[in-house]
Amino acid sequence: LWTAAKAVHGDDTPETKAWATTALNRLWQTGPKPVLEWFDATQVPTTAAGEVMKRERGYFSTNAARLQYPSFRERHLPIGSGAVEASAKHLVQQRMKRAGSRWSDLGARAILDVRCHLLSGRSLESIA
Repeated sequence: LWTAAKAVHGDDTPETKAWATTALNRLWQTGPKPVLEWFDATQVPTTAAGEVMKRERGYFSTNAARLQYPSFRERHLPIGSGAVEASAKHLVQQRMKRAGSRWSDLGARAILDVRCHLLSGRSLESIA
């Protein structure tokens, strides 16, 4: 959203901040549909700004299912990726970065598949 706002209103202007803040609030409160409408209603000053807006609108259109923040909050689902990223980092580092460990890509993927499978509570019999 900030990229789009800067393309339309320039870097570090009051208009840029107002546009981006409004768009962020709409996204948080009502999801991506009003943001897509906000993109469509915005007049672009240059062809270059139009290309940026087209690209950024494409991102919001493509990822609309992931941006349903009101629905996610209503169902008490996490919105940020931090918990998943931290868990994955811990899972990988705990097993893969031990002293003296050397892994090929294929070997690392295989051991991580087994580790994820076991840590999820499933038995090894179901891996085959």
